[in-house]
Amino acid sequence: MIANQLGYVGQRAENVTVFQESGLPAGLIYFYIDQKMTRAADILDQPDAAGITALETGKAIIAMHLNEDTLDILQFWVCHSRMPKISIAALSVVLLPS
Repeated sequence: MIANQLGYVGQRAENVTVFQESGLPAGLIYFYIDQKMTRAADILDQPDAAGITALETGKAIIAMHLNEDTLDILQFWVCHSRMPKISIAALSVVLLPS
């Protein structure tokens, strides 16, 4: 899977550990924005919480159903976040083997 630049993202830490031990890039989903989340305030809470987690642990993965509204809200968050040390990157970039 590494040759194909694939990785594993999951919600169970033990699965992530197994994949990491086998040499595959893997990460744990910390936050989730689903299709049922429609209020901007609810969506903005997720990157805020992820930003705090990232500052504390060095990483945080948000899984989401990306649509136009969610993308607009995330772009707003990036422009107005009070967390200047936080960057948003596509998961494919984060999970590439180093």
